Order: sequence, then structure tokens, then C-alpha cells
Amino acid sequence: MQETPAFGAPAAVPGELPSREAAALPTSGMTALGAIDHARVPEGGTVFVIGATGGVGTFVVQAAAARGIRVIATVSARLAEQVRGLGATEIVVPGTQPFGQALRGLAPEGADAVLDLVGDRSLIGGVAGAVRDGGVLISTAFGLDEQVLADERIRTMNYRLDRKPVRLTELTGLVTAGTIRPVIGRDLPLEEAPRALAGGFGATGLRGKTVLHVR
Repeated sequence: MQETPAFGAPAAVPGELPSREAAALPTSGMTALGAIDHARVPEGGTVFVIGATGGVGTFVVQAAAARGIRVIATVSARLAEQVRGLGATEIVVPGTQPFGQALRGLAPEGADAVLDLVGDRSLIGGVAGAVRDGGVLISTAFGLDEQVLADERIRTMNYRLDRKPVRLTELTGLVTAGTIRPVIGRDLPLEEAPRALAGGFGATGLRGKTVLHVR
């Protein structure tokens, strides 16, 4: 018998947690916690988050900051203050300079971890060199190719969600305690699901999670 369910982690919604927020927790929140756990960044360490405005990213920033980790996040200038409000210490605006160069300037001794939540392999090579010896580069979007995965100077991983029941229990506890909160970018009726999946709704703030509700 498998200890971890292959397809999910069913759990009752705590009475104090609104259903709208409960719907926005998995799977992004669980993925965020798992990636941070595998990164093993110590309190006071530095993590560089590529893609901080999406479902996983908004959870990563909050959860890392709650652990006392310094968060450097990539985000547009328009959304910078919102991401700082989630716990990011510094912001790198895409397009202003290469990410690796920006990270070396902010963390000259090397970042403890880089978390790639985007999967753009053209960005990875430049930031890998800005990770300290023995640090870690993790992609939740399978952005690491074989060459990067073979790097023996740092730990590397294309992370796939694991320990689902444990992750969901921890996530629920953090939310009910007020330590982190789901960021809901859109709240739509169920009939708008096809349009949402097709990208038919422009984002005016943090993308976060899209919640569909049944009338």
C-alpha cells in the first residue's frame, strides 16, 4: 500500500477557513512548501525566486519569509510593492539586467537557493553560477536540463510534489494561524472556466490563484 496517494491528499476543510480560501490552497501552496523544504535554506539565508507573482510564487515568498529567509523576487515594477507586502526583501525587475548579474550584486557571496517557478531554461544558466557552493537550484516547472542537473558544485532538482498529505496539513495550519494567506487573483463563476483556462482574463494585480465557484 502506498504511503502517499498518487493523485491527491483529501482533507476536511477546517471550520474557521472560508471555502473560497480553502479552494485556493492546493496544489500551488503544497508545491511551494515542498520546494522550500527541499531547498533547506537556513534562517537568515537567501533565496532567489524566479516568478513570484503566480500561484506557487505568492506562497513561496510568504512561507520563506515566515521562516526568516531573505527573499529576493523577480517581479514587474508595477507589482513590486505587492510582492514586498508578501515578504520579499528585494525586487529584481525582469529586463533591467540579467538575473545572474542582479543576484550577484545583491548576494555577492552567493544565494543559498534559487527557486525557478517559471521553467524558462534560457534564464537558468545565468543564475546557476550565482548560487553558493553547496547551495541549491530547484525548478517546480521542470526548467532544469541535463547539463544543469549534472552540476556537481550545487544541488539541483526538478521538483515534483511529494508527501502530499503532510504538505496539505502543514499548509492548512499556516493559513489558519494567519502566517500566510492564499492570494486569489480571480474569483469566477464555473461557466467562465474555459475562458480562464484559455487566458481570456487579463491580470491587474498578482496572478495568484483562480477560484471557480458554483452558484
